[in-house]
Amino acid sequence: MLASVPGIRDIALTTNGILLAEQAQALKDAGLRRINISLDGLSEETFRKISRREGLDRVLDGIFAAQRAGFEKIRLNAVAIRGITEAEVVPLGRFARQHRLEMRFIEFMPLDAENNWQNEQVLSGKEIREILEAEFGPLIPRARDDPSQTAVDYQFVDCAGRIGFINPVTQPFCGNCNRLRIPPLARAVPGKLSRS
Repeated sequence: MLASVPGIRDIALTTNGILLAEQAQALKDAGLRRINISLDGLSEETFRKISRREGLDRVLDGIFAAQRAGFEKIRLNAVAIRGITEAEVVPLGRFARQHRLEMRFIEFMPLDAENNWQNEQVLSGKEIREILEAEFGPLIPRARDDPSQTAVDYQFVDCAGRIGFINPVTQPFCGNCNRLRIPPLARAVPGKLSRS
């Protein structure tokens, strides 16, 4: 329905990917153009620790189903948490290269309503970039097409895949951001905004 509204030129979806394998083709046929998929690690243990659920294989199946459906813009988003995801950086970078996907690493942000976030848990975009460059060689900066975009993008020197860094803790971008975070309905309290 949104795709048929005059003036709407682009529709994107951010998803955990659990149901994407079954829905990718229908979403593409309905007019969805871009997909952002959460993929915090390629080991089931890391995936479960961050997402609080099992289902890594289902997410991977969803990614490949989206490619088969013809989505050209598929971004993978990984939250970077010190002590949990360091070992996932290179495998995720390699996965993005092998499948010519865009991988984005997001610094762990203080968004939790349970007050569990600590600055020591932030694995910075700079550190992740150094890990990737030690394994794959230099990353080439890409032009910033949209001044409000949250990521700083790079290209592998051999052009096999792209890497982006969203660094809200070490390089805050609030002054340029035009995003609005809407809390999930299950967590929203009537009459109040959720802090998550």
